[in-house]
Amino acid sequence: MRQWNQYGRIGAGICIEIGCGSGRLTSALLDHFDRVLAIDVSVDQVELAKRVLGQKVSRVRFSIVEDPVIAAPPESCSAMISTFVFQHLSEYSGIVSYLRATHGALEPGASICFQIPAPGDYRVTLPSRAFRAFNRLRSRVSRALGRRYFMEYSRYPVERIVSTLRETGFQDVEMRVVRLASTNRRQSFFFARKPSRHSTDG
Repeated sequence: MRQWNQYGRIGAGICIEIGCGSGRLTSALLDHFDRVLAIDVSVDQVELAKRVLGQKVSRVRFSIVEDPVIAAPPESCSAMISTFVFQHLSEYSGIVSYLRATHGALEPGASICFQIPAPGDYRVTLPSRAFRAFNRLRSRVSRALGRRYFMEYSRYPVERIVSTLRETGFQDVEMRVVRLASTNRRQSFFFARKPSRHSTDG
């Protein structure tokens, strides 16, 4: 949050959280936002989050999804955050879909903050093309065999993510590498903003 505020987080309002999981980050977000739209694919995780949040749960609207959609009216939210989620999507197109849905749901001038591994963020090199192809095949086979909780892991070049953000309509794109106290590892976070109504900066 310190990095996000320094970047220029504006307003409280409603924060979209993509991948709320058990609600630990959701609870912290409610110290900075009026409400949270918490999105997740797991019914079990959402039920756990409701218990974790206690009385705060009244300020959270949960959305259980199978596809990358955001059930919010256009320009009704003031921020989006996602951590340790995009790296586990099976296809990059899922990230693109979430970013497009986010852009539509955000009010002009709103900002986003999301974590996704990038080569070099903590001295790990990008896997070879052959390894990535093998990993995708292994993932498809695992899903075909009914292993629904097979954990996939992907990393993407910074240039690709920045390009996607700009093509989606975001501006003021930044990538910051932050060392997290919880893991003592560096992680790459991307910040961007939906242009204000009077902005001329693409």
